[in-house]
Amino acid sequence: MGTRYPYSRTTQVSSGSRFPADRNAAYSFGPGPPGTGYSIIEDEDQTLWFANWDQGIVRLDRDRKRAILYRNNPNNPSSLSSGGVMTLMQDRDHRIWVGTDPGTVDWFDPRPPSFRSYYHDPGDPNSLSNGAVVSVLQDSRGILWIGSLYGLDRFDRRTGQVTRYSGKRVSSRSIFRTVHAIAEDRAGNLWFGEWGNGLDRLNPRTGDIKSYRHDPDNPSSLSHDVVESLFVDRRGTLWVGAYDALNRSTPRQNGSRRIGARSPG
Repeated sequence: MGTRYPYSRTTQVSSGSRFPADRNAAYSFGPGPPGTGYSIIEDEDQTLWFANWDQGIVRLDRDRKRAILYRNNPNNPSSLSSGGVMTLMQDRDHRIWVGTDPGTVDWFDPRPPSFRSYYHDPGDPNSLSNGAVVSVLQDSRGILWIGSLYGLDRFDRRTGQVTRYSGKRVSSRSIFRTVHAIAEDRAGNLWFGEWGNGLDRLNPRTGDIKSYRHDPDNPSSLSHDVVESLFVDRRGTLWVGAYDALNRSTPRQNGSRRIGARSPG
């Protein structure tokens, strides 16, 4: 996979909040437009990380009084990659992974602050797929799954091996085309939410894949084929955020239950 060297520190610090830091506080991180926030995570130190499309990544410390802004610096190859930040994820080694548009994946090591980038290389079949990266998950085996607007990649960091899942077919239908959300259930199955292509379940041990699509004649089917978010709760229930409704599926349930279904508009 492609990487960028060397590493060096590049941070810009600003802080402050518009109102006292109570439950209704609104925060502003320095001058300029607020931009669009696509992802928020909290790490083991209770530090909050915000993906900001226009400004990069904002790290808000535990006391919520000091913010650090990480941005791209064209003159620094170990700064954050250029482009809009789409998604954030923290792995077991406490590193922050960053998915961007036009399609790089950065990992950030805070000690010392530095970014390392992985990206698509047309001449390297072991590089990432092309397209904006909108979802990243580390599974229970330590494997990274990277969803983009043009496919799905499996990345084993121990070996550096990338496996592209784009173009796979189930029942003559192409899957893993635009992977917006990824989740792992308690049985180790991986779930992938696609934009306009429903929901896919992959058993990584056997390679078996099952797809779920909306069926207008089946009220227990997925409510819509646009799936934007996934979450598995402590009880093992899979929650599916579709375009028109929240769907729920339990491990023992054959099908899904729709919650709050309504027509858009």
